[in-house]
Amino acid sequence: MAFNPLNWLLGLFSLDIGIDLGTANTLVHVRGKGIVLNEPSWVAIEKRSKRPLFIGAEAKEMVGRTPANVIALRPLRDGVISEFDITEAMLEYFIGKAHEQSIAPVPRPRVVVGIPSGATEVERRAVFDATMAAGARETYLIEEPTAAALGAGLPIGEIGGSMIVDIGAKSTDLGIVRAGQMVFARTIPTAGEAFTRAIEAALGLASGQAEEYKRTYGFDTQKMQGKITEAMKPVMNVITAEVRKTGDFYMSKHRGEQVKLVTLSGGVALVPEVVNVLSGLLGMEVAVGNPFNRIEMDKNKTSQLLGLGPFYAVAAGLAMRTS
Repeated sequence: MAFNPLNWLLGLFSLDIGIDLGTANTLVHVRGKGIVLNEPSWVAIEKRSKRPLFIGAEAKEMVGRTPANVIALRPLRDGVISEFDITEAMLEYFIGKAHEQSIAPVPRPRVVVGIPSGATEVERRAVFDATMAAGARETYLIEEPTAAALGAGLPIGEIGGSMIVDIGAKSTDLGIVRAGQMVFARTIPTAGEAFTRAIEAALGLASGQAEEYKRTYGFDTQKMQGKITEAMKPVMNVITAEVRKTGDFYMSKHRGEQVKLVTLSGGVALVPEVVNVLSGLLGMEVAVGNPFNRIEMDKNKTSQLLGLGPFYAVAAGLAMRTS
Protein backbone atom coordinates (compact mmCIF):
# COMPACT_ATOMS: atom_id res chain seq x y z
CA MET A 1 0.00 0.00 0.00
CA ALA A 2 1.34 3.46 -0.97
CA PHE A 3 2.48 5.75 1.82
CA ASN A 4 -0.24 8.23 2.77
CA PRO A 5 1.12 11.24 4.71
CA LEU A 6 -2.33 12.18 6.06
CA ASN A 7 -3.00 8.67 7.34
CA TRP A 8 0.46 8.66 8.93
CA LEU A 9 -0.23 11.97 10.67
CA LEU A 10 -3.67 10.93 11.90
CA GLY A 11 -2.18 7.62 12.96
CA LEU A 12 0.03 9.44 15.47
CA PHE A 13 -3.12 10.33 17.40
CA SER A 14 -4.96 7.05 16.81
CA LEU A 15 -4.99 3.79 18.71
CA ASP A 16 -3.88 0.23 18.10
CA ILE A 17 -7.02 -1.84 18.42
CA GLY A 18 -8.19 -5.41 18.06
CA ILE A 19 -11.70 -6.24 16.96
CA ASP A 20 -13.39 -9.48 17.95
CA LEU A 21 -15.95 -9.29 15.17
CA GLY A 22 -18.58 -11.80 16.14
CA THR A 23 -21.92 -12.83 14.75
CA ALA A 24 -23.66 -11.99 18.03
CA ASN A 25 -21.35 -9.47 19.74
CA THR A 26 -18.35 -7.35 18.85
CA LEU A 27 -15.60 -6.64 21.36
CA VAL A 28 -13.03 -3.90 20.82
CA HIS A 29 -9.68 -4.05 22.59
CA VAL A 30 -7.39 -1.02 22.83
CA ARG A 31 -3.74 -1.69 23.44
CA GLY A 32 -2.81 -0.64 26.95
CA LYS A 33 -6.45 -0.23 28.04
CA GLY A 34 -8.03 -3.65 27.57
CA ILE A 35 -11.56 -4.23 26.29
CA VAL A 36 -13.32 -0.88 25.93
CA LEU A 37 -16.40 -1.93 24.01
CA ASN A 38 -18.73 -4.92 24.00
CA GLU A 39 -21.85 -4.42 21.90
CA PRO A 40 -24.28 -6.56 19.92
CA SER A 41 -23.41 -6.96 16.23
CA TRP A 42 -26.74 -5.52 15.11
CA VAL A 43 -27.58 -2.72 12.71
CA ALA A 44 -30.98 -1.14 12.11
CA ILE A 45 -31.30 0.13 8.53
CA GLU A 46 -33.85 1.98 6.48
CA LYS A 47 -35.43 -0.67 4.27
CA ARG A 48 -35.39 1.20 0.97
CA SER A 49 -32.04 3.01 1.11
CA LYS A 50 -30.26 0.55 3.44
CA ARG A 51 -28.96 3.57 5.36
CA PRO A 52 -27.84 2.60 8.88
CA LEU A 53 -29.99 4.26 11.53
CA PHE A 54 -28.86 2.57 14.74
CA ILE A 55 -25.87 0.34 15.50
CA GLY A 56 -24.99 -1.98 18.37
CA ALA A 57 -27.09 -2.01 21.54
CA GLU A 58 -29.58 0.54 20.18
CA ALA A 59 -30.17 -1.58 17.08
CA LYS A 60 -30.66 -4.78 19.05
CA GLU A 61 -33.25 -3.12 21.27
CA MET A 62 -35.31 -2.54 18.13
CA VAL A 63 -35.47 -6.24 17.17
CA GLY A 64 -39.14 -7.19 16.82
CA ARG A 65 -40.21 -3.58 17.38
CA THR A 66 -39.12 -1.83 14.19
CA PRO A 67 -41.53 0.27 12.11
CA ALA A 68 -42.44 -0.98 8.65
CA ASN A 69 -39.67 0.97 6.92
CA VAL A 70 -36.85 -0.25 9.20
CA ILE A 71 -35.07 -3.62 9.40
CA ALA A 72 -32.84 -4.76 12.27
CA LEU A 73 -30.27 -7.33 11.17
CA ARG A 74 -26.91 -8.91 11.92
CA PRO A 75 -24.53 -8.25 9.00
CA LEU A 76 -22.36 -11.28 9.75
CA ARG A 77 -23.18 -14.95 9.38
CA ASP A 78 -21.04 -17.63 11.07
CA GLY A 79 -18.32 -15.05 11.69
CA VAL A 80 -18.03 -13.87 8.06
CA ILE A 81 -19.51 -10.87 6.31
CA SER A 82 -22.87 -11.32 4.62
CA GLU A 83 -23.68 -7.60 4.20
CA PHE A 84 -20.53 -5.70 3.22
CA ASP A 85 -21.71 -2.07 3.32
CA ILE A 86 -23.59 -2.57 6.56
CA THR A 87 -20.59 -4.28 8.17
CA GLU A 88 -18.39 -1.38 7.05
CA ALA A 89 -20.76 1.08 8.72
CA MET A 90 -20.80 -1.00 11.90
CA LEU A 91 -17.00 -1.18 12.01
CA GLU A 92 -16.68 2.56 11.41
CA TYR A 93 -19.08 3.18 14.30
CA PHE A 94 -17.18 0.88 16.69
CA ILE A 95 -13.79 2.33 15.68
CA GLY A 96 -15.12 5.83 16.28
CA LYS A 97 -16.58 4.86 19.63
CA ALA A 98 -13.27 3.35 20.74
CA HIS A 99 -11.62 6.72 19.99
CA GLU A 100 -14.12 8.88 21.89
CA GLN A 101 -11.54 9.72 24.57
CA SER A 102 -8.68 10.25 22.10
CA ILE A 103 -7.60 13.48 20.43
CA ALA A 104 -7.69 12.02 16.92
CA PRO A 105 -9.96 14.24 14.77
CA VAL A 106 -10.40 11.38 12.30
CA PRO A 107 -9.34 7.96 13.65
CA ARG A 108 -6.83 6.03 11.55
CA PRO A 109 -5.91 3.09 13.81
CA ARG A 110 -3.95 -0.05 13.20
CA VAL A 111 -6.47 -2.89 13.51
CA VAL A 112 -6.26 -6.62 14.06
CA VAL A 113 -9.43 -8.55 13.24
CA GLY A 114 -10.18 -12.20 14.04
CA ILE A 115 -11.49 -14.44 11.27
CA PRO A 116 -12.74 -18.05 11.31
CA SER A 117 -10.05 -20.61 10.48
CA GLY A 118 -12.16 -21.95 7.62
CA ALA A 119 -12.74 -18.56 5.98
CA THR A 120 -12.20 -18.51 2.22
CA GLU A 121 -9.91 -16.02 0.49
CA VAL A 122 -12.99 -14.09 -0.65
CA GLU A 123 -14.31 -13.94 2.93
CA ARG A 124 -10.91 -12.88 4.27
CA ARG A 125 -10.66 -10.16 1.66
CA ALA A 126 -14.13 -8.90 2.54
CA VAL A 127 -13.13 -8.47 6.20
CA PHE A 128 -9.89 -6.73 5.21
CA ASP A 129 -11.60 -4.37 2.73
CA ALA A 130 -14.45 -3.52 5.12
CA THR A 131 -11.99 -2.70 7.91
CA MET A 132 -9.86 -0.49 5.68
CA ALA A 133 -12.95 1.25 4.31
CA ALA A 134 -14.10 1.84 7.90
CA GLY A 135 -11.01 3.94 8.60
CA ALA A 136 -8.10 1.64 9.48
CA ARG A 137 -4.68 2.67 8.17
CA GLU A 138 -3.35 -0.88 8.57
CA THR A 139 -5.32 -4.11 8.93
CA TYR A 140 -4.11 -7.54 10.01
CA LEU A 141 -6.21 -10.70 9.97
CA ILE A 142 -5.67 -13.38 12.61
CA GLU A 143 -7.39 -16.76 12.71
CA GLU A 144 -9.71 -16.93 15.70
CA PRO A 145 -8.30 -20.14 17.23
CA THR A 146 -4.86 -18.50 17.35
CA ALA A 147 -6.24 -15.37 18.98
CA ALA A 148 -8.28 -17.43 21.42
CA ALA A 149 -5.25 -19.50 22.42
CA LEU A 150 -3.29 -16.33 23.11
CA GLY A 151 -6.08 -14.68 25.04
CA ALA A 152 -6.89 -17.76 27.10
CA GLY A 153 -3.26 -18.02 28.18
CA LEU A 154 -2.39 -21.42 26.73
CA PRO A 155 1.26 -22.45 27.25
CA ILE A 156 2.05 -21.81 23.60
CA GLY A 157 5.80 -22.22 23.98
CA GLU A 158 5.73 -25.74 25.46
CA ILE A 159 6.43 -28.88 23.46
CA GLY A 160 3.24 -30.74 24.34
CA GLY A 161 0.02 -29.91 22.51
CA SER A 162 -2.61 -27.72 24.17
CA MET A 163 -6.11 -27.36 22.77
CA ILE A 164 -8.37 -24.33 22.80
CA VAL A 165 -12.12 -24.93 22.57
CA ASP A 166 -13.77 -21.57 22.02
CA ILE A 167 -17.55 -21.76 21.90
CA GLY A 168 -19.10 -18.56 20.62
CA ALA A 169 -22.62 -17.80 19.44
CA LYS A 170 -22.68 -19.34 15.97
CA SER A 171 -19.48 -21.37 15.80
CA THR A 172 -16.95 -23.27 17.88
CA ASP A 173 -13.26 -22.80 17.15
CA LEU A 174 -10.87 -25.64 17.88
CA GLY A 175 -7.13 -25.17 17.77
CA ILE A 176 -4.00 -26.94 19.01
CA VAL A 177 -0.80 -25.06 19.79
CA ARG A 178 2.55 -26.79 20.16
CA ALA A 179 6.05 -25.35 20.48
CA GLY A 180 4.92 -21.82 19.69
CA GLN A 181 2.84 -22.68 16.63
CA MET A 182 -0.79 -23.33 15.82
CA VAL A 183 -0.46 -26.83 14.37
CA PHE A 184 -4.15 -27.44 13.73
CA ALA A 185 -7.27 -25.26 13.62
CA ARG A 186 -10.83 -25.74 12.50
CA THR A 187 -14.25 -24.20 12.97
CA ILE A 188 -17.53 -26.07 13.41
CA PRO A 189 -21.02 -24.54 13.06
CA THR A 190 -22.33 -25.76 16.43
CA ALA A 191 -22.17 -23.35 19.35
CA GLY A 192 -24.07 -21.23 21.86
CA GLU A 193 -27.17 -20.55 19.81
CA ALA A 194 -27.58 -24.29 19.18
CA PHE A 195 -27.89 -24.77 22.95
CA THR A 196 -30.52 -22.03 23.08
CA ARG A 197 -32.53 -23.54 20.23
CA ALA A 198 -32.41 -26.95 21.91
CA ILE A 199 -33.90 -25.46 25.09
CA GLU A 200 -36.57 -23.64 23.06
CA ALA A 201 -37.61 -26.87 21.34
CA ALA A 202 -37.59 -29.03 24.46
CA LEU A 203 -39.44 -26.67 26.78
CA GLY A 204 -41.48 -24.62 24.31
CA LEU A 205 -39.86 -21.35 25.36
CA ALA A 206 -39.30 -18.11 23.51
CA SER A 207 -35.72 -17.43 22.42
CA GLY A 208 -35.04 -14.79 25.07
CA GLN A 209 -36.27 -16.95 27.92
CA ALA A 210 -34.37 -19.98 26.65
CA GLU A 211 -31.20 -17.90 26.55
CA GLU A 212 -31.78 -16.73 30.11
CA TYR A 213 -32.35 -20.32 31.30
CA LYS A 214 -29.14 -21.41 29.59
CA ARG A 215 -27.13 -18.73 31.35
CA THR A 216 -28.82 -19.16 34.72
CA TYR A 217 -29.24 -22.93 35.06
CA GLY A 218 -26.94 -24.43 32.45
CA PHE A 219 -25.92 -28.01 33.19
CA ASP A 220 -26.88 -27.84 36.87
CA THR A 221 -29.00 -30.97 37.24
CA GLN A 222 -30.45 -29.68 40.52
CA LYS A 223 -32.24 -26.85 38.74
CA MET A 224 -35.41 -27.19 36.67
CA GLN A 225 -35.44 -30.94 37.39
CA GLY A 226 -32.49 -31.26 35.04
CA LYS A 227 -34.66 -30.38 32.02
CA ILE A 228 -32.24 -27.75 30.75
CA THR A 229 -29.36 -30.20 31.05
CA GLU A 230 -31.22 -32.89 29.12
CA ALA A 231 -32.16 -30.43 26.38
CA MET A 232 -28.56 -29.30 25.89
CA LYS A 233 -26.87 -32.72 26.07
CA PRO A 234 -27.21 -33.58 22.35
CA VAL A 235 -25.52 -30.31 21.40
CA MET A 236 -22.72 -30.89 23.90
CA ASN A 237 -22.27 -34.40 22.53
CA VAL A 238 -21.72 -32.97 19.03
CA ILE A 239 -19.08 -30.54 20.28
CA THR A 240 -17.40 -33.22 22.39
CA ALA A 241 -17.21 -35.56 19.40
CA GLU A 242 -15.47 -32.83 17.39
CA VAL A 243 -13.03 -32.17 20.24
CA ARG A 244 -12.18 -35.89 20.35
CA LYS A 245 -11.78 -35.97 16.58
CA THR A 246 -9.40 -33.01 16.75
CA GLY A 247 -7.37 -34.73 19.49
CA ASP A 248 -7.22 -37.96 17.50
CA PHE A 249 -5.98 -36.09 14.44
CA TYR A 250 -3.24 -34.48 16.52
CA MET A 251 -2.17 -37.90 17.86
CA SER A 252 -1.99 -39.31 14.34
CA LYS A 253 0.37 -36.51 13.31
CA HIS A 254 2.59 -36.56 16.41
CA ARG A 255 3.41 -40.24 16.96
CA GLY A 256 0.63 -40.92 19.41
CA GLU A 257 1.29 -37.88 21.58
CA GLN A 258 -1.90 -36.88 23.37
CA VAL A 259 -3.17 -33.36 23.94
CA LYS A 260 -2.14 -32.56 27.49
CA LEU A 261 -4.41 -29.60 28.18
CA VAL A 262 -7.87 -28.53 27.02
CA THR A 263 -8.95 -24.96 27.72
CA LEU A 264 -12.50 -23.71 27.25
CA SER A 265 -13.27 -20.11 26.37
CA GLY A 266 -16.04 -18.11 24.73
CA GLY A 267 -19.42 -17.09 26.07
CA VAL A 268 -20.50 -20.69 26.67
CA ALA A 269 -17.63 -21.06 29.16
CA LEU A 270 -19.85 -19.03 31.51
CA VAL A 271 -22.73 -21.53 31.38
CA PRO A 272 -23.01 -23.19 34.82
CA GLU A 273 -21.32 -26.60 35.08
CA VAL A 274 -20.37 -26.71 31.39
CA VAL A 275 -16.70 -27.22 32.25
CA ASN A 276 -17.46 -30.20 34.48
CA VAL A 277 -19.72 -31.75 31.84
CA LEU A 278 -17.11 -31.38 29.09
CA SER A 279 -14.41 -32.72 31.41
CA GLY A 280 -16.52 -35.77 32.23
CA LEU A 281 -17.32 -36.49 28.59
CA LEU A 282 -13.66 -36.18 27.56
CA GLY A 283 -12.31 -38.04 30.56
CA MET A 284 -9.72 -35.34 31.27
CA GLU A 285 -9.37 -32.06 33.08
CA VAL A 286 -10.67 -28.98 31.31
CA ALA A 287 -9.41 -25.52 32.28
CA VAL A 288 -11.24 -22.23 31.78
CA GLY A 289 -9.69 -19.34 29.87
CA ASN A 290 -10.96 -15.91 30.85
CA PRO A 291 -13.47 -15.10 28.08
CA PHE A 292 -13.34 -11.36 28.73
CA ASN A 293 -9.58 -10.90 28.89
CA ARG A 294 -8.21 -13.23 26.23
CA ILE A 295 -6.65 -10.60 24.10
CA GLU A 296 -3.74 -8.83 25.73
CA MET A 297 -0.71 -11.07 26.23
CA ASP A 298 2.97 -10.67 26.88
CA LYS A 299 4.40 -8.75 23.92
CA ASN A 300 7.19 -11.24 23.29
CA LYS A 301 4.79 -14.19 23.08
CA THR A 302 2.53 -12.30 20.72
CA SER A 303 5.49 -11.42 18.53
CA GLN A 304 6.80 -14.99 18.44
CA LEU A 305 3.50 -16.48 17.37
CA LEU A 306 2.04 -13.84 15.11
CA GLY A 307 5.00 -11.86 13.84
CA LEU A 308 3.24 -8.58 14.49
CA GLY A 309 5.76 -7.18 16.96
CA PRO A 310 4.51 -5.28 20.01
CA PHE A 311 0.89 -5.60 19.06
CA TYR A 312 -1.86 -7.50 20.83
CA ALA A 313 -3.98 -10.15 19.17
CA VAL A 314 -7.75 -10.12 19.26
CA ALA A 315 -10.14 -12.96 19.83
CA ALA A 316 -13.37 -12.69 16.93
CA GLY A 317 -16.06 -14.54 18.08
CA LEU A 318 -13.97 -16.49 20.08
CA ALA A 319 -14.73 -15.48 23.63
CA MET A 320 -17.64 -13.19 23.15
CA ARG A 321 -20.55 -13.19 25.51
CA THR A 322 -23.46 -15.04 23.91
CA SER A 323 -26.46 -12.77 23.92
